[in-house]
Amino acid sequence: MKPLENSRNGLAPLTCQRRFAGVLLAWVLFFLASPGMAGPDGSFLLAVGALALFGFILLHPLSAPGESRRKPLLAEYVAHTLGGVLWFYWLGHVTLLTLVYVGPAYALYHLAQGPVLRGFAKRFSHALSLALCYTGFEALRSWIPTPFGLGWFRFGHYTHHHLWLSGSARVFGIEGLSFVGALAAGGLLGVFLAWRNGRSVRREALLGLSGLALALVFALSIRAPKTREGPQVLLIQSGFEQERLGLDPHQGQLVKLVAQTREAIEALRARQAAPVDLVCWGESMLYLPIADESFRAALARGERPDWWTEDSEGLPEQLDRSLRHYVLSQLFGEGRVPPILDPGTWFSGGSERWYFDDELGFAKNVMLGLFDPEGQRRGLAGKQYLCPGAETLHGLERFQFVQDFFTWIGGYVPRFSPAEETSVFAIETRGGAEYRFSATLCFDNAFAEPYLEAVGTGELDFHLVASNEAWFKTSYEMDHMVAFSRILALATGRSFVRATNSGISIVLAADGTELGRVRAPRAPGEPAVDRAVRGWEAFAVPVPLERTEFPPYASLAGGLRALSVGIPFVLFFFLHRRR
Repeated sequence: MKPLENSRNGLAPLTCQRRFAGVLLAWVLFFLASPGMAGPDGSFLLAVGALALFGFILLHPLSAPGESRRKPLLAEYVAHTLGGVLWFYWLGHVTLLTLVYVGPAYALYHLAQGPVLRGFAKRFSHALSLALCYTGFEALRSWIPTPFGLGWFRFGHYTHHHLWLSGSARVFGIEGLSFVGALAAGGLLGVFLAWRNGRSVRREALLGLSGLALALVFALSIRAPKTREGPQVLLIQSGFEQERLGLDPHQGQLVKLVAQTREAIEALRARQAAPVDLVCWGESMLYLPIADESFRAALARGERPDWWTEDSEGLPEQLDRSLRHYVLSQLFGEGRVPPILDPGTWFSGGSERWYFDDELGFAKNVMLGLFDPEGQRRGLAGKQYLCPGAETLHGLERFQFVQDFFTWIGGYVPRFSPAEETSVFAIETRGGAEYRFSATLCFDNAFAEPYLEAVGTGELDFHLVASNEAWFKTSYEMDHMVAFSRILALATGRSFVRATNSGISIVLAADGTELGRVRAPRAPGEPAVDRAVRGWEAFAVPVPLERTEFPPYASLAGGLRALSVGIPFVLFFFLHRRR
């Protein structure tokens, strides 16, 4: 087929088979480059090559003038859908129904990039065109709330372990990392096309490398806040599989967790290690819901939730007694029961919070509870970003057949409510030092907003996320979470503590370095691994010398997020109008 006369690069339309194969190959390369596939940290170079291939395929016109675009569009959409299913395969461990939605929905964002990229390429360099197009749609899908937005993983997360590059997140965050990475991919694409057409490759090469050079300058010149040794934190990783969470906690789960905590404390004492300041269990590990003051006040007024029965009377008090009997009385001691924890040790663990809201009425959300050294509750933090299909159905729960289906596969109907703000907890050590940390849960870790909100309080020492990833077996979903955490540690200048029930439980310093993670062998004689295993580890969490000192990104984030969405689409609008 002869090249089109109006094609800047002499690119002719691809056959449907080649378009399909090219897009799908790019997706396979993205998948292989991911953290957890190409090693635990992934491969940034392979991701750059994948994006360059992605851009090369999309630059080809859909069809020759006068020919139908329907078939090539359909071929490309099917390839994007299969790529999305491959990318999110770990969601299938919960239910394959999730992939039926996520694959086609994710594909729409990528299908729409073709005309925008081809429009940009008529006016700008290939490096700039691909960077503007890809990161614009990436920012859009991260900005739009679920279920219509899909903010999971951004191109900049491929850089997380290259601290000479990801350290620039202190200045321009994940938005900037995605842009300089996509600029490098666009430069690679531009160099290939220029070489192929006998033109100079200098311009594209320089543009492609300019973003990486700028990131290097930022990473070296803007350092993480200076730190000192902070609180001693003990992470307890239960290694439970998600299918077992529905068992009666009185028959095993809480008993095992308490016993595991006892083992860890006794082992630390045997090492003559200093007593820990905070013991962290993962999300969902308390099992017993906590009814807060608003819920109890509504009951006192005579109001009742729709699920309430005569047998429910006194339920909040009964749950409190169970929590104290099975957990708190043993951890902190009560009566003749000797305490497991050392005097002065705080405790946190996740479960459900029942509350009353003037607009929602009786509601519940996923929460993290904080308990002081006396075993008294000092705070409840709610989850802001709910997992579709596991914690919310976005209104579909109103249909009976949907309720029946989710009751069949999981034993419950996901109808939690999101928290409206990030909670900041405070603990006081035996020496009288106070430490303030953001308290977040699981899916919150995939977004910057909860942590920027905590930074906005003005005084913060570190971040804590309690996570439940046992749904997803040993998949690379856990490695993605580590990438998210590292970028957030860099961008906010605060250490990041991840306490999970299945893995990966880890502590990352404010400069992005890993201080350690929980590891254990799955069986005697096998090498230690970091997921789906029972284990524990204690860490000294670094905290800033100046609690109010934050990197530039803490102040620039709002503007950068607006620009990352606004600039590409404003440019495309004016280019389209001009044409």
